[in-house]
Amino acid sequence: MRRVRTVLLGLGASLLLLEGALRWWWPQPMYATRASPLGWAHIPGAQLTYARQEFRTRITYNRLGLRDRDYPLQKPAHTRRLLCLGDSFTVGMEVPHDLVWTEQIEQRLNTPGAGAPAVEVINAGVPGYGLDQMNLFLRREGRALQPDLVIVLHMGFFGRELGHQLARLVDGQLELREAQFTRTQQALRRVLSWWRFHSHVVAALCESTKGLPGVARVYEAAHFWGRTRLVAQQALGAFEAAPAALTPELALTYALLDDLRRLVVAEGGQLLLVLGDEQAAPLKAYCRAMGAACLALPFAPARYPLDGHWNAEGHAAVAQALAPWIQDWLSVDFLQPAS
Repeated sequence: MRRVRTVLLGLGASLLLLEGALRWWWPQPMYATRASPLGWAHIPGAQLTYARQEFRTRITYNRLGLRDRDYPLQKPAHTRRLLCLGDSFTVGMEVPHDLVWTEQIEQRLNTPGAGAPAVEVINAGVPGYGLDQMNLFLRREGRALQPDLVIVLHMGFFGRELGHQLARLVDGQLELREAQFTRTQQALRRVLSWWRFHSHVVAALCESTKGLPGVARVYEAAHFWGRTRLVAQQALGAFEAAPAALTPELALTYALLDDLRRLVVAEGGQLLLVLGDEQAAPLKAYCRAMGAACLALPFAPARYPLDGHWNAEGHAAVAQALAPWIQDWLSVDFLQPAS
């Protein structure tokens, strides 16, 4: 018994020393997420430091779990409200809040002008989100913010939605469902989320094991199973076959975009699809076919060499590219005058 106690004490001391060393010399990326009907979401009001070798930023989430300031649900008079949906390239955890492209656009659009309406740009990006989760967020919380323009940043990660299993095509019709968790699953997720938020050792294990061949399969299992099931059901006629030029991933992407566009228009707004990577080029065909507003970035924004996300220069370039289109949208007045 004494030997077991000694081993446990030694293991605990080693973990504490490792935790301290990581925090001091090699800080790990920390996340504050919780189980959600959307699969996962940021913890409202959470604050954390997000650090890698190339950057160190302070992250704060508002009462909705968004990396932005708090906004009243009721849109102020004489104000245009923009809601930006996307993944980690939208939330921009790698740069300070005021350097994220959404914030920079808001700063550019709120220059003094006679009679010009105020513009609010809300950042609703969440790392790893696909079009299915963006759609569900808009239905559950986003439309209550009364956006006039909804901007969807698509980085060309097709097939992500198949792994989430929150959306599928059945007889050619889109079906969306919220994530369901048992009490046991909810409890386990709370424990894992707490450790992932507080422990750099756990964060290091999560980051390092993603690249191992055997463990990587575990991380991708949901995606693989979702894709395999969809392809098999489509081959058996359970789903309406997409045209030969379409992959199952692209067919589901088109359906989700069309549903998003209809939802935004029904609420009196407009949808702008931003193609943030050359891999998203196939969506140009969707925009042409549906007459949807679409803007492809004419350049590759600067990225951190190791992390791979946009750096401050990249975010500034994206804001500079989008601001003129939005300014034209405001001046031409596609919508009814802001009340």
